[in-house]
Amino acid sequence: ADRIMQEINRAVLPHNLGAVFGSFLDNFLSGLITTVAQRNVILNWYSLFVYLLYILLLLWNIRLEIAAGKKGIDRDCGSRAVRRKIIALAGLTLLSILCNVGLVSLVIFCQTRYTIYNMALFYISLILLLYESIAGKCGERIPY
Repeated sequence: ADRIMQEINRAVLPHNLGAVFGSFLDNFLSGLITTVAQRNVILNWYSLFVYLLYILLLLWNIRLEIAAGKKGIDRDCGSRAVRRKIIALAGLTLLSILCNVGLVSLVIFCQTRYTIYNMALFYISLILLLYESIAGKCGERIPY
C-alpha cells in the first residue's frame, strides 16, 4: 500500500502543487484566525486588526528600546530591562504562533483545538506591549 501511494503521489502531486499550496495558505490563515478568535465574518476582521496592532506595538517597543540606547539611558535601568523581556516574550510568542500554525497546516487542517494553545500567551503579550508602550519610560513607570 505504501509503495502504491508513493507512486500515486509521484504521478499526481507535481501537477497539483498550486492547489496544494493554496490549500496550505488557506489552512494557515484559518489557523492564525482561530489562534486569536473564532472564525466568522466579523471576527476574521478583528483577527487582522489585532495582529496588526500586535506587530505595530512590538515594532514600537523595539524602536523605544533602540532610542533609549542611543540616548544613553542606562542599560540596567529597570524599565529597559523589563522592556527587553517584554519584547523577547512578544517575539517568541509570535514565532511560536507561526510555527504551530505552520506545522498544523502542513500535516492536518487547523482546528481550534490545535491552535488555541498560544491564545493566552498572545493576549498576555499584547497587554504587556500595550502597557509598555504607554507607561514604560525610565523613571515614569507605573508600578506593577
